[in-house]
Order: sequence, then C-alpha cells, then structure tokens
Amino acid sequence: MFEPNGDRVLIKPRKPADKSSRGLILAKLEDDKQDQGEVISVGEGDGVKWYEPGDMLVYEKYGPAPVTIDKVEYVIVHLDQILGRLERHGSR
Repeated sequence: MFEPNGDRVLIKPRKPADKSSRGLILAKLEDDKQDQGEVISVGEGDGVKWYEPGDMLVYEKYGPAPVTIDKVEYVIVHLDQILGRLERHGSR
C-alpha cells in the first residue's frame, strides 16, 4: 500500500449521502467536494503520529492532492490541511 511522506496522510474521501436520514433525496452540486474521509495510511512525521488507519478526519476542501491507486481515488492531505477528527478508530 502507499505510504505518504512526512506529515501527510492518505485518506479515502467519504462519498456524499444521496438521501437524508428521513429519506429525502439530496441535490448534488457539481463543485461539491468531500472534506472528510477515512485514514488509510499515515506518514512517518511527528505531526501525524496520533492519527491511525480507520480514523475519520475533516480536511480542507481545496488543497489535498488527488491520487488514484489500483483504480481507487484517494487524497493526500498535509497536516496543515487537517481540521479535526470525527471518530477515533475503534470507538464506533
């Protein structure tokens, strides 16, 4: 698997919901980019060592580098682009 360099994290973006929790169909905007996703792998930098695979992170919309690995789309996010953690791996 891909291992990011330094203070970078490889994230699989979460797809937007098609329906609300009450079953309403949600409209999608062409420029609507995901800004949260699951950590796949973490670089060796000290700044990202508290993140681990499976964590759900929120990150800046415009800045992460898109990358395709084995036909799956991911983003590489630098520590400075991470805004916070939604869930800690194993706490679900």
